[in-house]
Amino acid sequence: MKKLVLGVMMSMCLVGVANAEIIGVENFEYPDGAVAGLDGGELWMWNNLVQDHTNDKSAWEVLWGNVVLQGQSLYTHGGGAVRHYGSNLFDAAFRASGVVYYSVLFTSVSGPDWGGISGYDFDNERIFFGMPGSQGDVKRFGVDQGPGYWLSDIPIELGREYHLICAIDFDGDQVRMWVDPDADDWDNGAADNSADIRRDYFGTNWNTGVRLASGGNCKWDNLVVATDFWDVVPKVARNPYPASGQKSVPLEVMLSWEPALDPDDPESPNPAITAHRLYTNFDDPDDPNLYFVAEIPNTGERVEYGPFSLATDTIYSWRVDQALPDVNDISGAVWQFETILSVPVIEDQPPYQVVEQGETAVFSVGVDSMSPPTYQWYKYVDGIDDIELADGASIAGSQTDTLSIHNAQLDDEGAYYCVVSNASGVPVPSEQALLGIQRRIAYWPFEDNSVQSVVPGSPATNVYGQPAFDSGAVGDAMVFRAGLDMLYTDPNETSYFDICNYSMSVACWVKTTTAQTWNPFVARHGEGNQGWQLRQGSMAGRPTFTTRQTGNDDGTRGNRTIADGNWHYVVGTFDGSIKKLYIDGVLSRFYSVDTGQMLRDGDEVSGMIGKTEMPVAIAGRVTGEPGELIFEYWNVVGARYDEVEIYNYALDAETIAQNYADITGQSICPEQPLYDLNNDCVVDLNDFALLASEWLMDSLLQPNL
Repeated sequence: MKKLVLGVMMSMCLVGVANAEIIGVENFEYPDGAVAGLDGGELWMWNNLVQDHTNDKSAWEVLWGNVVLQGQSLYTHGGGAVRHYGSNLFDAAFRASGVVYYSVLFTSVSGPDWGGISGYDFDNERIFFGMPGSQGDVKRFGVDQGPGYWLSDIPIELGREYHLICAIDFDGDQVRMWVDPDADDWDNGAADNSADIRRDYFGTNWNTGVRLASGGNCKWDNLVVATDFWDVVPKVARNPYPASGQKSVPLEVMLSWEPALDPDDPESPNPAITAHRLYTNFDDPDDPNLYFVAEIPNTGERVEYGPFSLATDTIYSWRVDQALPDVNDISGAVWQFETILSVPVIEDQPPYQVVEQGETAVFSVGVDSMSPPTYQWYKYVDGIDDIELADGASIAGSQTDTLSIHNAQLDDEGAYYCVVSNASGVPVPSEQALLGIQRRIAYWPFEDNSVQSVVPGSPATNVYGQPAFDSGAVGDAMVFRAGLDMLYTDPNETSYFDICNYSMSVACWVKTTTAQTWNPFVARHGEGNQGWQLRQGSMAGRPTFTTRQTGNDDGTRGNRTIADGNWHYVVGTFDGSIKKLYIDGVLSRFYSVDTGQMLRDGDEVSGMIGKTEMPVAIAGRVTGEPGELIFEYWNVVGARYDEVEIYNYALDAETIAQNYADITGQSICPEQPLYDLNNDCVVDLNDFALLASEWLMDSLLQPNL
C-alpha cells in the first residue's frame, strides 16, 4: 500500500471504516489501463438520507477523452471521469445542507491548459476548483462556478505536486479552497476558516459526486471525500521553523516543529508517535530527493534539531515523518525555505503614475541588500536600447532609489524601471512602471463618415461587418446591426491602452431598444480574467462596468435601464480602489430593495485590471490570442453609438455631469444635496422657507376611539 501524505488511511485503520464522516477514499491502486467501471478504494457507499454507508458502491465513469491509470495514479489529458458518492444518486445526494470536502493530490504535468476537481450534480458540473483555463502564460489556482472565476495569488508550477482541499458549504453558502494546507489550517464554517480562496456559493442545491478532469495532462492521487474538515486536513508534523516558503532565513539555523495531532483529539499531539524521522537535502540543495538525517524520540513537545550551517542565495528542502508502531510512517509535507540573498532584493516595486501635464511624476523602489546598493533608472524602449537616465532639467534622482520627472509632458510617457546592484555583482531590475499624462487617449465622434479615433497617435480603427452612419446625439453616429457589426482597434497596437489597467474612464452615448444581459458597449476583451467591458449587466438593459482581476469584477448593475429607445450617456470609471458607473451624468447608486437605503455608490476594487493583448472593440467584443482573434459578433446588440471616449484616469462626477449637460443643453444636478427640499440642487432660503412652512405641523393619525 502507498504511504498517504494525508494520513487519512491511517485514521481509518485506527478507528475502522465505519466512520460516517468519510464518504470515500480512492488511491487508484489498480493495474495500468482504463479506469471506467472500476470500484476499488474504500467506502463510496454513502447514503446522505441516513448519514451512513448503506448505499450500493459506485464505480468510476469516464465522461470524455483520455483518462488512464498509470503507476497507481490517475492521468487526465483532454478528458475527465466522475465518481458518485454511491450508486443510487438520489440517496447519495446532498440537498442544500451540510458541507462536502474534497482532498486530492494534483500535478499539472504538461500543457498550458486547465485542470481541476469539480462537484457534480447528477450529470452536470456545478463548481470547479483548481487551475481555470484562459489565464495566459502564468497559471494560478482558482474557483469557477460560472460565469467567470476567481483566482488566488498562488502560481502553479509545472510538474509540482500540490495538495488541494476544497469545500462546498451549503450551510454557509460558500465555497473554499486550500492549497498545500498543513496541520495548522482550520475550518469552522464560512465566517472562520484559513482557506486561500473563499467565495459566495450561488450554485444548485444538489451534489452527488466528484469529477477529475483537465485539458492538459494532469496527474491525480489520494482522493478523499468527506463531510468534516478534520478528515481531510493533514495529520502530520506541523508548525515548522523555518516556515515553509520563508525567505531571508539566517545562515545558522536550528530546525524545529511540533508533532502531528491526535486523529481522535484535534487539540492534542498524537500519543502513538514514537519518533520523528528528519530528512533534508542540505548537503546538495539542487538534488530534489531528501535523505535521512536523524531519528529524534517523541516527547509530545516541540522538537528541535541542529544547528545547520547554510549558504546564501539557496533554497533548501526538508521533511519530518512520524513513526508509529506496527504501521508505515506518516510521511510529512515537504517544507522549503530560502536563505538570505547576497543579491539585492527589491521589496517595493515602483508604482505607476498618471499625472496632469506639467506635474511631477515620482517613481521609487524599496531595496533590501547585504551590501550598499547602487541605483540606475532607465526608460524602456525595446529591452536592448533602453535609455539610461541622467539628472538634468527635468530629471532628478536617476541614480538614487527615487526618480523624479519634473514638468512631465507627453514625450515623457512610457515605462520606467530601476536596476539595483551591490557587491554581489548581480544587477537586479525592478518591474516596469508606466507614466501617463492625464488625458483622453481615444475619441470616436463618428463625424465626416469616419470610424477613426481623432486623438493623435491613437491606434487605427478597423471595421467588422457593415456598420452605417446616421444621426446621433451630436452630429453623426454609427448604427450597428445585431450579430453583424463592430469596430476594433489595430491588433498590432494594443499596448497603447495598457495604461488603462491602472486607472481609466470609458464613456459612450448609446441608443437601443434591445435589453439583454452581458452584451458589450465598449470592451477590451473583458472575459477570462483579462481586460474590461462597459456593457449590459446581469439584469437586461441595465449597464455595468466590468474590470477583471480587481475584485467585484462584474460590477454592480445600473439602477435603471437604458434600453428604451432614447439616447443615454453611460460612463465607467476605475482608479485602482473604487469603480463607479454613471448614467446620464448621474452616479448610479445601489439601494436596498427592503429598506430603500443606499447600500453603495461604487464597487471596491484593488490592484490593476487583468492584462490582455486584445484590441478595444465598439459594439462587440474581440477575444482569442494574438494572431488568432475571435470576433464575438453573436454578442452584438443592435444599437446606435456616438461620442465614444477612453481616458487614462478616472473622471470625476462634476466633469461627467458637465459633459452630459453640454451635449443635451440641459442643466443637471449630479448629486442632490441634503436638505435640498425643492430639488433645485442648492440649499438656500427657499428650502428654509419650505421647512418653516411645515414647522411643528402634526401629521400623525390618531386612532378612532
